[in-house]
Amino acid sequence: MRRIAWIALLAAIGLAGCGAPARAIDPTHFPTLAPPPAASPTQVVATATAEPTAVAIDPAVTCVPPSLMMHSKDRYLLQQTVIPFLVKNHYTTLTYRDYADILDGQKPMPQRPVLLSIDDIPADYINSYFRAMFGSLHDAGLVSTIAMNPNQPPEKTDQAVQASWALVKSWSDWGMGVETHTVNHRYLPGALPPEVEFEIVESARRIAAGVGISPVALVLPYGAEDTSGNEQAPGLIPFSQEAHLKFLVGITGGRQITAGALPIPQDEYPVYVGRVGANKDQPGETLWEIQHWYCAVPACAKLAPINCSNPNATLTP
Repeated sequence: MRRIAWIALLAAIGLAGCGAPARAIDPTHFPTLAPPPAASPTQVVATATAEPTAVAIDPAVTCVPPSLMMHSKDRYLLQQTVIPFLVKNHYTTLTYRDYADILDGQKPMPQRPVLLSIDDIPADYINSYFRAMFGSLHDAGLVSTIAMNPNQPPEKTDQAVQASWALVKSWSDWGMGVETHTVNHRYLPGALPPEVEFEIVESARRIAAGVGISPVALVLPYGAEDTSGNEQAPGLIPFSQEAHLKFLVGITGGRQITAGALPIPQDEYPVYVGRVGANKDQPGETLWEIQHWYCAVPACAKLAPINCSNPNATLTP
C-alpha cells in the first residue's frame, strides 16, 4: 500500500549532514553554463473536468528540483554567490506551490529549476538579515520559500506582530512562497498528538489568515521528523492532510517522487521531498550541490547541467 511504503521511507530518514565532503572547487570562479534549450511542451496535462485525467509520468516532473536550504547566517552566501550564479546560468527559481502546480499539470517544468528556502522566520520579530535576503532575491527577479514559524497569530494586535505579518505579506505579494515550519519550531516526534496537530494545523491556519494564501508544505524542523530512524511524529500524515499540505520537506533523500500517475491523487499527499543545506564556508561546495543534485538518482541524471559520470567533475570555463 502506497501509504505504508511512504511511512517506511520516512522511518528511514534521519538527521544526516546536509552536504557531501568538500571537493577541490575554486569558490571564486564559476564558469557560465550554456543557456538552456527552449522548453518543449509539457507531457503532463490536466483536463477541465473536476478530476484531471492521469497521464504517463515524465521523469523530469517527478525528479524533485535542486533544493537549497538557507538560514540568516547564509545571507552573504546568498547575495554574493548563489544569486549571481543562478542569474548568470539561467536557472528558474520555484516555490513549493509552483512545484505542486507542475505535478498537477497546470505548469510546465522549466529547463533549469531550483527550489530555494530560507528557514526560521518568526511572527514576533523579523531581523534585518532576513529583510536583506528577500530584498536581494526580489531585486534579482528570483523567488524563494519562506519557512515560517508563526509563533504569534495575525489576529494579535501587538504592533511588532502586526508589522511582522505585514512584512511577510509583502514578500508573499512579491511571489515568495510562505510555508509552515510549525508554530514554534517544534521537534514533532517528541510531541503528543494534540501538540502535533496544533503545530501543523494551527500554523497553516495562521499563515493562510496572515498572507491570504494557504501553505502547501510543512518544512520539518531539524530537517526530518526523527533523529533515530525508528520513530515518527504521532499523527504526522493525517494532520498534514487536515491542513491540506502536499509536501513534507526534510533533508535526506527525497530527490524523486514515486507515483503511479499524475496528477497525484489528493489522498496520496503529502509526499516527502528533500533538501541540501548551504555551506557558507564552502561556497563552491554549495554550487556543486545545486549542479549535481540530479546525479543522486539515475533516472534523473540526464537533467543535470553537468556530466554525472565523474562525481568530482566541475564545469570548465
